[in-house]
Amino acid sequence: MREETFGPVAPLYRFKDEREAIELANATEFGLAAYFYARDIGRVWPVNGKYAPWQRELLQFILEFRNAVMTRIRPGVTSRQILDEAQKAMEPVFARTKFSKATFEKAARTLVETGGGVFSHTVGMAVHDVGRYNPDPLKPGQVFSVDPQLWVREENLYLRYEDTVVGTRTQKPSSSRRTRRLQAAEF
Repeated sequence: MREETFGPVAPLYRFKDEREAIELANATEFGLAAYFYARDIGRVWPVNGKYAPWQRELLQFILEFRNAVMTRIRPGVTSRQILDEAQKAMEPVFARTKFSKATFEKAARTLVETGGGVFSHTVGMAVHDVGRYNPDPLKPGQVFSVDPQLWVREENLYLRYEDTVVGTRTQKPSSSRRTRRLQAAEF
């Protein structure tokens, strides 16, 4: 790519292997942003085919927090109530998690304490439709994003998962049938 492009344009390049893809991506003089989209999180994997232990550590933590939030979504409660409940549910996760770096633990604690963008936007005809669901109690029919975001600022590292949630009348805190429990080892 020889020029910086803006707008709803996605340049596509062919490559013979992952090494060439990485070389092409790093050869740009412009800022680099890369995204992977998959409808099934179990189908996402790193370009080189294997997660490093530190990647698995952080991704597993984000998944734990995501699951803690998703299983608590129900009508009649606010997003703040859900985040407070999820924060309490994460206490045993912190107790059993041995972070390989202090910066990782700091970022994980910030994610849980602040909610880390979990209830970031509504979803409608356009992804970021104007709408309001926060701070009011959730209602059936609301559609919103749940996207826990972990920032390790000291290492310029940003990880996030995003789910789109449709509120139903029957969602209960113990209902996890719509939430597949994932482990980073499944990747």
